Amino acid sequence: MSETLPGDDADLIIRGGRIHTLDPAGRTTTALAVRDGVIVAHDADAEALDACEVVELDGRTAIPGINDAHLHGAWLGARWPHLFFSDTAPEDQPSGPLVTTAGERRSALRRAWRLLAELGITSYTEPGIGPGEDAGETGCFGTDMLDTYCELHREGAQTSRVTLLRLFGTIDGESTLDDFERGILTPPRRPTDGGSRSPA
Repeated sequence: MSETLPGDDADLIIRGGRIHTLDPAGRTTTALAVRDGVIVAHDADAEALDACEVVELDGRTAIPGINDAHLHGAWLGARWPHLFFSDTAPEDQPSGPLVTTAGERRSALRRAWRLLAELGITSYTEPGIGPGEDAGETGCFGTDMLDTYCELHREGAQTSRVTLLRLFGTIDGESTLDDFERGILTPPRRPTDGGSRSPA
């Protein structure tokens, strides 16, 4: 349960449960206060502060957000809930183009970020995205999707921390030396760039 209160000692206080900080000392606390993204107090010191928001754990356990080291965000958002490890029969699994328009790409990423947040996953690595998949079957891994990540980030709409690994061959295939050299020499579009990307 979350409660909004007046006060500016902290942005957020979490209390009333077992909180694993995962700091070097392995500290567990019953309350903590956060200001500007940094933990500023624990236990009774945190309880004594005023905060803009208070989350009551009601005996539950809290841990820092989890990082997934290999996750395809748009693919997850476009396929959910019909994933490989689900109750969906193989013949009913989605196939072919999953996203084809800018709106579908944006919706797939935003849906994935909502799903991940519900599971406590706050960051992930997208392990292959870029020009190697521009002709890919699903539409989830090419340069257009890479640009969609950048656009959502620039708009302040990105809600997961993401590491993007550029892909110069096909995601489930090979890349030639020419593919790799061409990709390396193509400057990536930066999230703050307003211009169009360089041709591959």
